[in-house]
Amino acid sequence: MLTWLLLSCATPDDLGPRGDCNPVDDGHCLLPFPSSFFLTDGQVSFGLESLPVNRDDVPIDPTAWNRFDGFPVLGGAYAHLPDASLNGTASHQDIATSMSWDSPTLLIHAESGELHPHFVERETQSEEGRQALILRPARPMRHGSRYLVVIRDLGGSAPPGFAALRDGAEEMEPDLARQQDHYEDVVFSRLDELGVDRSSLLLAWDFITVTEESSLHDIRSVRDQGLATGAPAYVIDAVSEGDCEAGATVGRHIEGHMTVPLFLDSWEPGSFLMRDEHDEPVQNGVAEVPFSLYVPCTLLEEPRAGAVVQSGHGVLGHRDDIPGSLFRMADDQGWLILAVSWTGMKQEDISSITLAMANDLTGFAMVPERLHQGHLEFMLAARMLQQGMLDEPLLTVDGVSLVDPDALYFYGVSQGGILGGGHIAMSPDIDRGVLLVPGTPFSLILTRSDNFQPFLRLLEAKYSDWMDISLLVPVMQMLWDPAESAGWSNSQDKDVLLQSAIGDAAVTPLAAQVMARSYSASLIDPPVRPVWGLDSLTGPFEGSALVEFDYGVEDPFDAVPASTDTNTHGRPPGSGEGQEQVVRFLVEGVHFNPCEGACDPG
Repeated sequence: MLTWLLLSCATPDDLGPRGDCNPVDDGHCLLPFPSSFFLTDGQVSFGLESLPVNRDDVPIDPTAWNRFDGFPVLGGAYAHLPDASLNGTASHQDIATSMSWDSPTLLIHAESGELHPHFVERETQSEEGRQALILRPARPMRHGSRYLVVIRDLGGSAPPGFAALRDGAEEMEPDLARQQDHYEDVVFSRLDELGVDRSSLLLAWDFITVTEESSLHDIRSVRDQGLATGAPAYVIDAVSEGDCEAGATVGRHIEGHMTVPLFLDSWEPGSFLMRDEHDEPVQNGVAEVPFSLYVPCTLLEEPRAGAVVQSGHGVLGHRDDIPGSLFRMADDQGWLILAVSWTGMKQEDISSITLAMANDLTGFAMVPERLHQGHLEFMLAARMLQQGMLDEPLLTVDGVSLVDPDALYFYGVSQGGILGGGHIAMSPDIDRGVLLVPGTPFSLILTRSDNFQPFLRLLEAKYSDWMDISLLVPVMQMLWDPAESAGWSNSQDKDVLLQSAIGDAAVTPLAAQVMARSYSASLIDPPVRPVWGLDSLTGPFEGSALVEFDYGVEDPFDAVPASTDTNTHGRPPGSGEGQEQVVRFLVEGVHFNPCEGACDPG
């Protein structure tokens, strides 16, 4: 049996305990990242000094990270090679280059020897000399798999630690020496079998992706326990009537609250999952969660059962942040709009998120853990409406219930699109969904997002080394995975429509393209531009689809936000062509081209 299949190799007893820092790449304690160096007995094992330490010498408690058995399937591979050129590497405009064995960078599935598509970039917002070199997967890697990273022929010199391993130095520090057998048996031997010249290597390493069971265990547990409690009880708090005769689209706005199981240690912002003595999520009483329900005039005037469209709001927003275009579509089609605020990333969470970013970042774990509760609240709200409110007098006209118990759609914008892909995948009830100006993973989006820049300034104030800041983004991604689309990217079996805007300063279209490849989506012919890995189909067709809208604004090449002066982020949800496409997809389940030719209304 090939020894490179082993998860670890025996090391001499006299080397002592493993240190917290990986000496292979001296550019940073964590580098290269991610790495099998930080796995012990099949589990992530960051030490107290492994993660960045802030200016106050306060380390990040690694407990939340050490629950996983590997690293994200859409996480990038990070290195510090300040003198290396990017000449010949695959850019996001030329991903096909990465699929050649002649490429200077390779991302290899170790067992099969298959090349994995990726693109290469530097963190250009970083200070000179501290710019991370990043290989970003163009589509998700496999869960629970070993990958090999190869960087070669880019000029500059190899990090001293790696050079010692590559060249078989006779004397090494203990943490290098304990990796020598692993490198020989797992990394170098497999690369030799694949025909990669060892002497050409500038840097090479391996890592193991998280298993789906480990990544999604907690959120699936919260979902399953919560849904088992049944449709939640509710109370109506306020009702306002619209003037349908005067042209209103909303005939009745119902506000209320539902009683749902709580899986957090507190309902207050900044809380974490409640866990038992075995570290398993457990219920901690109940919470009262506000909801909003909008009944269109058409349903009140012509009573019939209306499909439910669940709205996912934008970044750190509120349940009632709903595009006017959705109200118009709902009135035209007779849809009920149901909304709750997204616990974990809603308006009330802003102060606790800011505080976590301004301190040692240990508290960041509360964001994805509260999102576990938030996803459950979305699912329970739908069951409240479609199971518990069928006979609600406010939703009954002339003896006809206005609620269709069998038609549930999702409509997420911006943050609602980023989180929504995961929500559609994890929900047992949603039929299909629309994700507008979406993307995944957060680690690709953040430095390209104007929304993230204030938080970036907080990190700059707290961490003195720009490499710390660069690496905190993929470190946060490890926890974010199960609560956003990235962690579910290999599990999405629902049809989705993605609408993206070129020149988007909030959510880069590159992230929508990664999402589309994750879902085996197609472009609708004719597209405004080719996208690597996506075929073009002539509509109408079923499945998942990506439509890019070209408003005449270019995306920046580097990892920076597009210009806010020409920001196109809010334009697809409001476009007539986009709405026409949304309606036909949700009603008929098919994709078609709503534009005259390519969608370039610029």
